[in-house]
Amino acid sequence: MLTPTLPRQTWASPAHESAVLPAPCARGFFTSNFLTDETYTLLLVRLGYRFAICYLEELRASSITVVRITPVDEERAEEILRQYADKSFSYTDATSFAIIERLRLDAAFTFDRNFTEFGRIRVLTPDDGREGS
Repeated sequence: MLTPTLPRQTWASPAHESAVLPAPCARGFFTSNFLTDETYTLLLVRLGYRFAICYLEELRASSITVVRITPVDEERAEEILRQYADKSFSYTDATSFAIIERLRLDAAFTFDRNFTEFGRIRVLTPDDGREGS
């Protein structure tokens, strides 16, 4: 994927880094169409069309499954936003949590602290799996 070659300051905030880092699972890697939209738009604004379209091409050519948000996911996302009113979850965060529940995923690879605050999944970081970690 494109992520390792992008400088860290490219991102609007560390939370957006989860947009291009898929959720790992024994069944493969997953991201959502909402995260694809966020990532494309961020790359377009920060780096221009060439990087943004390259991201889409790389995503389509990869083995990452893009999961579409369903109306049921949207309903669950709204429930999550109400349940966690004291948190600053974005709507996209909440739809990601809904997908994680629906697919029964147990981990996500992200820099977004909101996934830790949600508390229902194990959050993996780049340090996971390194010797001495």
